[in-house]
Amino acid sequence: MMNKQPILDELHAVREQLLAESGGTLSGLFASLLEEQSRSTRTILKTLHIPGSEPHEGDPVRTPVAGVEMKNGG
Repeated sequence: MMNKQPILDELHAVREQLLAESGGTLSGLFASLLEEQSRSTRTILKTLHIPGSEPHEGDPVRTPVAGVEMKNGG
């Protein structure tokens, strides 16, 4: 007998729904998510600055978050 895993069952159902709504492919899902992100007014944090750390060459651009002071080139 299989154990019931309601959280995983719901996760899989949502994944199937999102895939179906975006053409059934991962590339379609990715495109849908990028479109949704472009319409969002939320601030997207690219990296989290850890106090005392220094940025390294090649690090992604650091995007400030409201109410958080960024230091060391962030």
